[in-house]
Amino acid sequence: MNATSENTLRDLAVTFGAKMCAIFLTYGVQVVLARTLEPTGRGSYDASLILATALLVALNPGAEMATLFFITSRRLPYSQGVTAGLTLTLLAGIVAMFAGLVLMLAPLPIMAGILTKASSLEFMLGLATIPSTLMLQTCLSIANARKDYIYLAGLQIGRRVVALLLVITFVAWLRYGVAGALTSVIAGEWLLVYACLAHFRSRHGWQRGLPSRSDLLALLRYGARYYLGKLGNFVNFKLGALVLAFLATTEELGYYGQALAIAIQFLAVSDSVFLILLPRVAECADGGAELIARALRLTFLLGLVVMAPIFVFAEPLFLLSFSAAFLPSVAPFQILVLGFFLRSLGKTVEPFLIGTNRPGSVSLSIAVGLVANLALLFYLYPRWGIVGAAWALVANYAASTLLLLLFYTRKSGIALARIWLVTGDDLTAVQAAVRRLGNR
Repeated sequence: MNATSENTLRDLAVTFGAKMCAIFLTYGVQVVLARTLEPTGRGSYDASLILATALLVALNPGAEMATLFFITSRRLPYSQGVTAGLTLTLLAGIVAMFAGLVLMLAPLPIMAGILTKASSLEFMLGLATIPSTLMLQTCLSIANARKDYIYLAGLQIGRRVVALLLVITFVAWLRYGVAGALTSVIAGEWLLVYACLAHFRSRHGWQRGLPSRSDLLALLRYGARYYLGKLGNFVNFKLGALVLAFLATTEELGYYGQALAIAIQFLAVSDSVFLILLPRVAECADGGAELIARALRLTFLLGLVVMAPIFVFAEPLFLLSFSAAFLPSVAPFQILVLGFFLRSLGKTVEPFLIGTNRPGSVSLSIAVGLVANLALLFYLYPRWGIVGAAWALVANYAASTLLLLLFYTRKSGIALARIWLVTGDDLTAVQAAVRRLGNR
């Protein structure tokens, strides 16, 4: 095994280990929210955040991905890239927050369905999460651009520890309900943003300053090409929740939100792979085509292993963790896990396309999945409710992942059938990763 593969496995072991710890901590947060808010309160919490998250994605010009690309590819010096990325992110967050306030105050009939599901204070707190969430996303991208995986691992774990402590304090102990849960999000994210900025200054020599107009425009142009993919990605997995926020009862929204919050943790493997591979692909002349193929095989095999116990133990898991009140979440949860398994394969391919300066291919693939999602959602939801919304997500990821794989095979020259042939080197890589994970 060469030095590059060795380093990749080391970084993957660190990142994946941190993801596993983060999942357990996130699960703790979800238990506290479910036990204290119950389905109705959980529905209000999701309604407060769904509007904020939709605006966050719609009005964010892909700043976090553009910042990562420009720093990694050295198209901008480090300090310039950090400054331009953070400035663009903060401006987008402020604009999105005020756009949400306008929507809340404007007497639009389309908003009536969602605004009844939470109080005005809760919606305003939800909007206040936009700048903090965007800034933290860009900070994570900057750390990833410098392959600062030890720090990223600590940050991922620290983020969940802070979230769990704040939720226990504001929701379980002080009983501030949905407002307390949202306040926990805001306080925790800004605390971590401050920690990241301090790290960038002390570790990497970032110097604050004003960004140039040309730097901002360069990031905007790259982000614009990735915009549709980013927007489609969000809409794809949040579309069911968006529709429910307007049409369903608050309880149904709570059931679906709880299922989605747990099922999305399935992406931990592909998230780790994405973080590790993207900067390497951007630096590699051939885009690391063979490395992507191996990652696809291992993601597929590991996904199959993880899914089996999830399907068997889903009902007792929800019963013991979240109470019998959330048993209606079990069926959509199991279906959503299948959807995120398909998404994990597509996400493993994305670093190849983004890192070889083809973000438009990602956007097109996700847009096709979005069309499938929309068509099936409006057909299946009236018939099957939240279970229909979950199946629409599966169809969406099946379509987008197939297209991503086709784009990858066309550019890389690796036949689709050859991708799935497990080799001895693959098994050696798995053993080495497991040993490194155990050592960590």
